[in-house]
Amino acid sequence: MTIKSSFVATLRKDPTLAGDARSFVVAGVSNVVLDLNVYGETDVSTSRPVTVAWLTWDDLASCSAHPRADEFARYLEWKREHG
Repeated sequence: MTIKSSFVATLRKDPTLAGDARSFVVAGVSNVVLDLNVYGETDVSTSRPVTVAWLTWDDLASCSAHPRADEFARYLEWKREHG
């Protein structure tokens, strides 16, 4: 699974968001860690910052701070057995 770099670029340059002071984050979850360098900030003086982050299902299932970590872990185990 990948996030289209054009989607991230749109968030950075969309004129309808020009007055929006919120920070944007695009987060992805998959079975493998992706190389996120393609989504790196280019010219931050002319575009809003957008943080792109990625984690694996194993990361999510082992995150003790997440309220659904146990559920993710059970699902992940089931999925690997039956998937």
